[in-house]
Amino acid sequence: MANSLTVPFWQSLRTRIVLLVLLGAVPSLVGLSVAHYQGYQRTVREQAHSLRMQLDHALMRMEGVTASAHDLLEAMAGDIAVHGGDAARCQAYVDNLRARLPQYQIFGFIDRRGRMACTSVAEAAGKDFSDQGYFREALAQMRFTVSGMIRGRVTNTAHLVFAQPVINAA
Repeated sequence: MANSLTVPFWQSLRTRIVLLVLLGAVPSLVGLSVAHYQGYQRTVREQAHSLRMQLDHALMRMEGVTASAHDLLEAMAGDIAVHGGDAARCQAYVDNLRARLPQYQIFGFIDRRGRMACTSVAEAAGKDFSDQGYFREALAQMRFTVSGMIRGRVTNTAHLVFAQPVINAA
């Protein structure tokens, strides 16, 4: 007789209550998942906007740095001390620039053959830079050029090189 009173598991009151609780929880779980995803998407949009703003600011600063470097190099190219052929005067000129303009890490003058004639980094003196793109481009186009980010062969640090040809140099 006990067997005739037994109901199948899926028809029991306990099973039905558990299923009702689960069915009530599913919309809440879906709602939480959707809210989390929307929050994630909002955060991604905010971070992308912030990154764009930072990039715009960096580009504006870089344009200012490039314009400043261009002006400086044009003035230096016109200075008689640069292209007088006197190595001691050239070195004194570079040392003075480095002391007065610490925002620029390295100053140097490369002769037409690509050799570093004078520089603020002693280890670079006399080294051959004729294979560098910025050097070849400045000579070929006879105008101010800017390299991409390169690793300095002497300092082994990242550099952005500004180059300006000196007309009528020795």
